[in-house]
Amino acid sequence: MEASDICQRLFRKPWRSYTHLAESPQSEGIYAIGFRQLLSPEVIYVGRSIHIRTRLHQHRWQSLQAIDNFVKEQFTLNGGVNLFIKWVEVENSRCLEGNYLNCMSKKLGYWPRFNLRKGNTCI
Repeated sequence: MEASDICQRLFRKPWRSYTHLAESPQSEGIYAIGFRQLLSPEVIYVGRSIHIRTRLHQHRWQSLQAIDNFVKEQFTLNGGVNLFIKWVEVENSRCLEGNYLNCMSKKLGYWPRFNLRKGNTCI
């Protein structure tokens, strides 16, 4: 499956509350974290992982990246009620991470604010 097809699937997926993390898969893929200020969530981070549920859990408890600190802060402030997640399971996601990010930013019309780097691509 092409990176653009996977990106389109992620873009169209419905948001789920970050508090329902147990519903996320224990498999490889790409995911988006959204933050709702007013009406619908704004994509603030797009990532990839070989174990989506574990990685989303790490965002809540680690302090390695700016997104981690933001997620932790939101759970401290209000139990994470304004945080949302969505994902697409896909194998070999690492090689196309940069493509997913670029595709999502084009669809959104902005670069997700916590994606500080362009992402990895493999040759």
